[in-house]
Amino acid sequence: MTEISAVPAYNPYQQETLSQADMLRRVVQHIPEKHFRMIRYFGFLANRVYG
Repeated sequence: MTEISAVPAYNPYQQETLSQADMLRRVVQHIPEKHFRMIRYFGFLANRVYG
């Protein structure tokens, strides 16, 4: 079993160690459902972002 070590952005002094299953579970939570309408007019998904 492989473990992944990560430092959360909100607290750089805390370190988490996650198994592969836990890491995959956290990543999959951010994938939208099929046919979900994403709002792409604002933020980093917008087409005309100049940076």
